[in-house]
Amino acid sequence: LYNFNYQQVERILLEEYNKRDKHMKAMICGPLSTVGTLKSIPVLKETYKRTRDSFLRWSIEVAINRIEIKEQSNR
Repeated sequence: LYNFNYQQVERILLEEYNKRDKHMKAMICGPLSTVGTLKSIPVLKETYKRTRDSFLRWSIEVAINRIEIKEQSNR
């Protein structure tokens, strides 16, 4: 994975995230928590505000927390 373009993967995941139902959005949160950057957080927060699905909300919370921790450690 040395030459893997995480920005491209993040872009693809966000595109798919915006097209999918709540179950698939929750599944996409997993990979986003690994490759996502601060760019992903507003998209995730917007979905969080609109949904009442507890599994999706939990998945979003985990993804946001992991992204923020990763970004803080990169500073």
